[in-house]
Amino acid sequence: MVVLCGLQISKLSTKYSIKEFYPKNHPILNMTDEVENRFQLHSTPTFLAVLSLDGASRSSGSWLTPSNFEKLKSVTSQLGEVANVKNVTSLANVDIAVNVQNELRVGNLGESLPSSEWKKTVDQLPLL
Repeated sequence: MVVLCGLQISKLSTKYSIKEFYPKNHPILNMTDEVENRFQLHSTPTFLAVLSLDGASRSSGSWLTPSNFEKLKSVTSQLGEVANVKNVTSLANVDIAVNVQNELRVGNLGESLPSSEWKKTVDQLPLL
């Protein structure tokens, strides 16, 4: 009996969801499911990291200089390579759409505009 229990212990789950503790048709559970479906929310957690400049990089003012932007691209790439990280979004890789001389350009900030336009563009796009 002990051996049989020992073999089954690897199947023991220690990850629980609050949903498991409500009756199947509980109004809170139904509302939660509706919100998750409507807004396409995922069960994986989302983390927000705020990076700040230090040392010589800080004296240049912001991430919106070519050298600091390259550092941000590198950090973004490194975070994306961490095990179990599915997606990393930063100013260095988020896609934007901008009008440049009556031409719509879609891509990240570094690809779409010269560095002299970055600050003005970021200031004009409230979601950035």
